[in-house]
Amino acid sequence: MANKLTKIDKSNTIGVSVNDNVIVLQKDIFSSNVNAGMIDQFIETNYPNLISRDSNKINGISVTKDEIVITLSRSFNVSQVNTLISQLENKVW
Repeated sequence: MANKLTKIDKSNTIGVSVNDNVIVLQKDIFSSNVNAGMIDQFIETNYPNLISRDSNKINGISVTKDEIVITLSRSFNVSQVNTLISQLENKVW
């Protein structure tokens, strides 16, 4: 069975408030060559203006060896989040 992206409780992620519109994912299926810019471009192409660009808050996309933190400009319902996660999983990078 293939690895899947796992949504992480954002309150456990340093620097992210439970009030922020953030999706935090365990990065377990991407190769090391996938970077924040690639994920940013993919989301911006499919969901224009979804990523927060507010320089006064946590913004954009951050990728560590373990996590992907996507800061949203607006709230996204569970169905939309699941669709985005599926698209990221199925993208050929």
